[in-house]
Amino acid sequence: MGTITTVIFDLDGTLLNTAADLTDAVNYTRKTKGLEEISKEEVIPKLGGGINNLLRCTLPEDMSEEEFEEARDIFNLKYNEICENRTYAYEGIKPVLEELKKGEYKLAVITNKNDDTAKRLVNSFFPEIFTVVRGRIGELRKPDPVIMTDTLGTLGVSADRVLYVGDSEVDRQFGANSGVATILVSWGFRGRPGLEEIVPEEYIIDRPEEIFKYL
Repeated sequence: MGTITTVIFDLDGTLLNTAADLTDAVNYTRKTKGLEEISKEEVIPKLGGGINNLLRCTLPEDMSEEEFEEARDIFNLKYNEICENRTYAYEGIKPVLEELKKGEYKLAVITNKNDDTAKRLVNSFFPEIFTVVRGRIGELRKPDPVIMTDTLGTLGVSADRVLYVGDSEVDRQFGANSGVATILVSWGFRGRPGLEEIVPEEYIIDRPEEIFKYL
């Protein structure tokens, strides 16, 4: 590409493996509703679309809106309490971020995680790395390109100078909607077989250091 000055990352499944803590929060919420626990393997395919989507997929369909909002509050309180308990950065991610920072690339995170939680996790695992961390505020979330447009305005860069790195079909659609070059990582929540169904193989990477090939 040769013109990339900015690299923007998804968070869950791309930089951090958050699946265990998200599963624990889901099961805590289910327990308060008298429901049995579900496995992490059942939760992972539901990740990527934000908390509302996750809970819609892991709670009974016939819940009233009032019950759902109560469950969401329970989930958010619990997840904020435990979100660093079993979460970890994927192997090799931090050195790549540090090298990008050293190379004077502008770095940002855009995630469908709640904004406060996103900032907390990024600051905890990757302090002083990212210029902008943008989580979901209200109902605006990926793949809506408005989030990318706002972030690029804050960074002062144009879409043709951006590489976006994610791990899911939501990220692929977000990149396409936003008009930015996009690659997907195979170490996240979808895995290479799932990604090969939605993008050509040349847009999938298996190790963090492969990001440099696209700059």
